[in-house]
Amino acid sequence: MSRNEKNNKTSLTKSIIDSPKRLLTASAILSLMANVITLVVLIVSGYAFDQYIIPLILLVVDALFLLAVLTSNFRFRYSMLLPILYIIFTIIGALIMWIINGVNTLTVRFTLPAMCIWLVLHGVSCVAVIVSALRAGKFGANGKRFKILALVCVVALVGAVGMFGYSTITSGLYGQGVPGERRTIEYTFDELKDYYRVTGVMQGRGDTVVVPAQFNGKPVCEVDCSVFADKSIKNVYFDNATIKLNNSIKLITDKTEGRKIYVDKNDCDAFREQFFQHALIYKDKDYMRIADSTLPTNLDKNEVYVTFSYDWEDFIAVNGATLDTWFAKKGTVLTNASLSGAKYATKFDVENSDNLYWSYDNLDKRIYNGVYLDNAKINGKSVNESKANVKVKFDELYEIIIVNDNDNLYETSNDFKYKTYEGQKRNRIVTKAMADDFIGSIDKRSGFSLEWKYGDNKKTFSSLSTVISDGLEICPHWTLNRPVIQQIATTAINGTSIYGDSVFFTSSATSPDYSINLRYEWKKSGVVVATSNDWSNSCVKPSDTGSYVLTVTAYSNTLTSLTSSVSGAVSLTVNKRSLDFDWILPQNATYSAQDKPIYCDYKKADVINNDAITFSLDRNFVKDVGDYTFNLTLTGECNELYEIPSEDKTASFTVVPYNITAIWRNTLFTYNTQNQAPSASAIGLGADGELDLTIEGAKKNAGVDYIAMVSTSNTNYNIINPTQKFTIQPYEVEAKWGSATFTYNASNQHPTASATGLGSDMVAVKVDGAKRDVGNYTATAISENDNYVIKNNTYGFEIFPFDIAVEWGNSTLTYNANNQHPTASAKGVGSDGQLDLTVSGAKKDVGSDYIARVITSNNNYTITNPMQSFTIMPYSIAVKWSNTSLVYNANNQSPTASATGLGADGQLDLTISGTRKDAGDYTAIVTTSNANYTIINPEQGCVIKPYGLTVEWGNTLFSYDKAFHKPTATATALSSDVINISVSGEKIDAGNYTAVASVDNSNYSINNATTSFSIEKLALTLEWNDSSFKYDGSEHPVSVKGIMGELSGDESEILSGLKYSAKSVKNVGSTNIVVTLSNEGVSKNYYIKAGATCVCTVSPALLSLNWSACANEYQYSGAVKTVQADVSGIMGADTNIVKFEYFDNNGACSNNQAINAGEYTVRAKIIGNNYVFTQGTVTEFSFKISPISITTQADKTEFIYNGNAQTPVVTASDDNAELVLSYYKKGESQKLSGAPKDIGEYTVVVSVKGNNYSILQGFDSIDFEIVESVKE
Repeated sequence: MSRNEKNNKTSLTKSIIDSPKRLLTASAILSLMANVITLVVLIVSGYAFDQYIIPLILLVVDALFLLAVLTSNFRFRYSMLLPILYIIFTIIGALIMWIINGVNTLTVRFTLPAMCIWLVLHGVSCVAVIVSALRAGKFGANGKRFKILALVCVVALVGAVGMFGYSTITSGLYGQGVPGERRTIEYTFDELKDYYRVTGVMQGRGDTVVVPAQFNGKPVCEVDCSVFADKSIKNVYFDNATIKLNNSIKLITDKTEGRKIYVDKNDCDAFREQFFQHALIYKDKDYMRIADSTLPTNLDKNEVYVTFSYDWEDFIAVNGATLDTWFAKKGTVLTNASLSGAKYATKFDVENSDNLYWSYDNLDKRIYNGVYLDNAKINGKSVNESKANVKVKFDELYEIIIVNDNDNLYETSNDFKYKTYEGQKRNRIVTKAMADDFIGSIDKRSGFSLEWKYGDNKKTFSSLSTVISDGLEICPHWTLNRPVIQQIATTAINGTSIYGDSVFFTSSATSPDYSINLRYEWKKSGVVVATSNDWSNSCVKPSDTGSYVLTVTAYSNTLTSLTSSVSGAVSLTVNKRSLDFDWILPQNATYSAQDKPIYCDYKKADVINNDAITFSLDRNFVKDVGDYTFNLTLTGECNELYEIPSEDKTASFTVVPYNITAIWRNTLFTYNTQNQAPSASAIGLGADGELDLTIEGAKKNAGVDYIAMVSTSNTNYNIINPTQKFTIQPYEVEAKWGSATFTYNASNQHPTASATGLGSDMVAVKVDGAKRDVGNYTATAISENDNYVIKNNTYGFEIFPFDIAVEWGNSTLTYNANNQHPTASAKGVGSDGQLDLTVSGAKKDVGSDYIARVITSNNNYTITNPMQSFTIMPYSIAVKWSNTSLVYNANNQSPTASATGLGADGQLDLTISGTRKDAGDYTAIVTTSNANYTIINPEQGCVIKPYGLTVEWGNTLFSYDKAFHKPTATATALSSDVINISVSGEKIDAGNYTAVASVDNSNYSINNATTSFSIEKLALTLEWNDSSFKYDGSEHPVSVKGIMGELSGDESEILSGLKYSAKSVKNVGSTNIVVTLSNEGVSKNYYIKAGATCVCTVSPALLSLNWSACANEYQYSGAVKTVQADVSGIMGADTNIVKFEYFDNNGACSNNQAINAGEYTVRAKIIGNNYVFTQGTVTEFSFKISPISITTQADKTEFIYNGNAQTPVVTASDDNAELVLSYYKKGESQKLSGAPKDIGEYTVVVSVKGNNYSILQGFDSIDFEIVESVKE
């Protein structure tokens, strides 16, 4: 090619590349910015420097690339070199980051935004480079070669971006995957066992941990469960469900945050089962929490699941037998038939008694109820989404024992009281929900009410579900309904009558049932007065008054032993007959000093039955003044039959006083210390003479218009002038005065004055004119006794000033940087309080013999001690100590102290001595250079406490293997200190133990010095010999055949130490024989996981019956008829195996005896459970007892009317037959109420009581008549 062609080519190439060069420059700038953003995000997020290595390398490369682009002349050959180098280095950088992440020695963690920006901008940059290269290479001599190279670069770029993406997804955001969920796991490789062990989870924000089945081509076989202590972990996935879980297994879930565990659906139930078994063996609910947190994964398309959870008590009851996880297509109906894993899911129907008895025996008295989600039952409903921990619920079962009722002639049906299960008659089993319906299904009885009772005290209950308990004894308590009284009355109007009337009593009642009889009984005051429904009393007396109680009793001699009664009452009041009287009273009502007579008599027409009337008056005459009431009373027997009307029982009469005038004397007196009053006199009528008068109102003290009153003790007189006015004048006395001079005391003062009265009188004198201030004054005396007046009532007096001494305060003062002096105070007399004082002579500096002076502005006082000397002393100060309790840090330490002076002195300069390094108790000393202060607390005790280490504990879960075990513990000391951690408490036997860590350096202590560790027991599986037998009357031995799961050499010791709950079985039924490890050396290291219980079954022997020797009919004879079949098939010495029970039409026979005529059924019943009848065996036989036929005859059939009831005497051909007679008018169907007494033709119908006799036709009725008597 010529030079011109080459120049043209180059020029053309340059022109083509100019535009891509600008694009390449822009993309290089964007790449540089992406690196800068990535680094900023990492720095802000607080990551260590090792996280910046790769971004820094890429930043340098991008910067160099940008520099080369900007400085290059961009000739074609050199233009291709830089993009190629850039892409290659990018690939190398990605490989380095990926490899570092893979070996888990350095984790590059980008935030999601930074990674996205970095990838996008680097992608744009690299694409720009490729586009530029392709366009430039299009015109070069070696264009084909460059195109191939550019294509390789594109493939390499795609690979680089893909590697970055994969690295981000696997190591992820903060090492947790792009979505920010997965946490990175830390592993330890066990070279001896050739597998990995999960020992940690890296910190971060993720909430998911995935434990893989393999890592680096090796299996992951163990997990240290302490890695799950981080509560932020919400989800745990196990790819290998058989992985071994070590050290604090219960940490795999947390109690509060709702962590979920995910296992492949095919392994989910097996994974859950190991924790259910742990919960059952160790009786620890926390293991159930792990099982409940486990969910299946890897479901098919449109597949849903349901996992089940249990209440703790139900879980123990079913002995850990849990339902398998339910899997089905979305929308499938969940039914009990579709559930698996536990037999009880098919025993849910409570209407089937076999289900009740099976559940009662096998589920600790519970029955499966169904599965519930949020308290709503989902059995029979379609499932459209997966559900976890659907609750399996059980209802409690109760055995109900029904004992005999209270009616001796009736018994509850056995079909109600018992059910047969596996050939054995058993008491009824119910749930609480069905309890009330069960007792409500008992046969009803017409005319009876039923209530139920329970317990030894036979308490009544209305709802069985409220009192239900296992083994509860209940009994039906029948009550014969009470008859109803339709009418009860008397002929007395409103129940009231009077002496002599005739009264009739009537009543009617209905029976609770047509088959129940009634009887009547009337009582008054507990005494029977009649036994028919109607009766009468022809002449009532007041003594017949009272309540008449009718009791109607329902009864039956054949249907029931119970009776019921109802009572009603009518009241009858018989009043006494009224008897009127007339009164005759005196005419003159004024007192006359003479007697006045009183008279009365009754009306003869009011008396009946010629009754004798006697009466009496309480008085027959009156004389003196007064209000009189005269009382009339009946006496004798007539008082019980008659009464006097209220208006006639009493009469009233009043004698009024005679008026008389008194004569008064003396009405003016002078006070003399004695009571004084006027005098008076009066003369009465006839022989009464001069009257005794009493004067009241005498007075002692001086006064005017006093009133005197006169009265007489003779009430037959009235004084018409009973009052009189009179006056008492006061007495004059002379006052004696006291001192006339006083000293000021801040209160009013005056002279004293006194006076002497007559006799023992004290004359109180009041002085007016008291004064407070100093001066000359005049006082006035006034008598406070109104009986006296004072002659010399005025007097002069004078008040002088008061001397006082002040009280000085503390004369020794403490320096305070201010002028100061002692305080002074003085308290005035009376209400003057503290005086205003002024003190001078204050000083500031320290010194002695200073003089202070005090004055007062109050001229009413004179100060007697106006001066005081005083002294100023130095100031003492206390420092404030801090940091006196320190923690060992491998350096010298001491406490700090501070103190502030007074005023402007500020902070004092303090010096502290006594620094220490090692832990222990020390004393620090502080001093100050300021001589004006004295430090009062220069010493301070301080302590340096040991540094608290937190040890890391190793594996804490071991399995018994006859070797000693204990956890390991490690910790790191401060600085260059050397410490040794030792652990004590190693154990060999299975159990829960505590290990204790200790440190050999006294400058350290251990915070978590103890940890719990466990050595788990080994599980044994037992295999039993044959456990099914047929009853033959002998004992059948039961034993363990062999064991699995023991350590070498322990088999014989385990077998010899097995303890059986029973060694053999004999009787029919299922017996659970349980073995336990009785050897202490074995039981502490082993437990029986499977086969601890053997269900031994003994099936019953067969019996047959032969009724051929029994007759079908017997004649009544009064003796017991015994009908029994021949029994064959009874084993050995067994006796009383078959019981024969007799029943008539009313049910079970009394005393199990067939005596009376009637139809009977005898039923064969096996006692116990060891036998059953062969197929087709007839267990019932019917027979009857025929009645005896009898004839009747009458003694006569014609009677002469005599006014009384008359009937023939009818007798039977058999004296034991009890006849019942009914009477009818001949040819009529209406039964008479009793035997007839009137003239006419009659028929007596004869029947026999009971069923043991029958009357032959023609002997069941007899005609007779009552004819008119013969007249003479």
